[in-house]
Amino acid sequence: MFGAGHRSDVTRVGRSPHGSGALPNFRWGPAAIDDDVVALQVAHRAKYGLPGGEDRVRRDFDAVREELGDSCVVLGAELDGRLVGFVLYLRTPDALFARTAGFAPGIRGCYLTLTYHETARWAVEHGIRRVHYGLAAYEAKIARGCRLRPRWGWFAFRGEGADKYREALTLQSRSIERRLDKVGAPAVPVPSRRPAATEPKAEQWN
Repeated sequence: MFGAGHRSDVTRVGRSPHGSGALPNFRWGPAAIDDDVVALQVAHRAKYGLPGGEDRVRRDFDAVREELGDSCVVLGAELDGRLVGFVLYLRTPDALFARTAGFAPGIRGCYLTLTYHETARWAVEHGIRRVHYGLAAYEAKIARGCRLRPRWGWFAFRGEGADKYREALTLQSRSIERRLDKVGAPAVPVPSRRPAATEPKAEQWN
């Protein structure tokens, strides 16, 4: 989420030409998630070794269109008439929630300009007061004027494999806590207000 003092600066920068020569393109509604968006997301996942191919991406986007299509906003970047980057947001009356993104390889400056500069410009012009970028990459987000806000989750695992799930959750929680410590925003544990289950204990994830 952008701090109020950062908004004017990032809006001004976003109006400058893209270093890649790409031009911003804004679409909304179910039709905004088209085959070009799917292709970029598939390539993006493959680049970072994430599981699932085109079928998985299409199923995911089909579900988003069906359940949240009217809330979809796709901020894209076009170069020579070709989509080379996008960020998919879900919109509420005064906020954007980043859902996913994809960028073609070799397009310099596109990610930063589209994800932060152009997003902030579009948000201001459309009455959006907050942009939520989700978890992870805390250092990069703080460097670009975002503020961290805590989001807590409580998990309970039962049955076969419960111990492995708890172990994985503990490791992930510790990793997140270390990253938060590095940016000066240590996680403060919050105890559950609900009684523990009879067998496994509720796990906490920051």
